[in-house]
Amino acid sequence: MKLKCYRQLNHKMIDHKRFILFQSHRKWTVGYLPNGDEWLLPSGMTLKEIERKTPSLMRISRSVLVAPKQILGVSGLSFEKNMHTPVGVYRLSRQLCAKSFEAIAKHNTQVALLETHTTVQPRANQSPS
Repeated sequence: MKLKCYRQLNHKMIDHKRFILFQSHRKWTVGYLPNGDEWLLPSGMTLKEIERKTPSLMRISRSVLVAPKQILGVSGLSFEKNMHTPVGVYRLSRQLCAKSFEAIAKHNTQVALLETHTTVQPRANQSPS
């Protein structure tokens, strides 16, 4: 799904898969890219519609959808949990099970560690023929 996104005085068509987080404010919806850029989505675009068209996103509260691969960690007290993403910290709804988000964050951390610790095997020196 291509979204017509606005920023300052220009607009751009951006694929919905590039966004890592969507946040709904009272009258508008904002999409966040991995580098932190905020793009205003067209009026009438709701989180419910984005969630329906992109089932891979997870709802963490009434006003926030996030891509699971972007969950970095969960912190806070038992009744007030915060979820950390590359673009900010967002409160996790009390109605949701925090353990599933903690498991996702742990998995993402392990994947990141594996990616940083994988070493490329050096090539065997080849003698000139």
